[in-house]
Amino acid sequence: MAKKKENKVTGMTSEEKKKFLDALENSKNVSAACSMAEISRTKVYRQRKTDEEFDSEIQCIIDTKNEGRLDMAEDSLDKLVKEGNTSATIF
Repeated sequence: MAKKKENKVTGMTSEEKKKFLDALENSKNVSAACSMAEISRTKVYRQRKTDEEFDSEIQCIIDTKNEGRLDMAEDSLDKLVKEGNTSATIF
């Protein structure tokens, strides 16, 4: 059986990185993704420091999730304003 190629600094294989990125897309945050992928947060954060492409992929997923949450919050606030909620107009 062929041995998986590991990064010398962190030991993360390309399979582990993919597993983590897939988990991050389907989870709330990095900690949850680490649990789902069964990879330590320390390992992920070390990889982010040494692997610019991996870090960029993580940031892109996080930014996309945050953008979606912001859109949802704005939609909810807009609905409250239209319903005449005075407190909502302050925001």
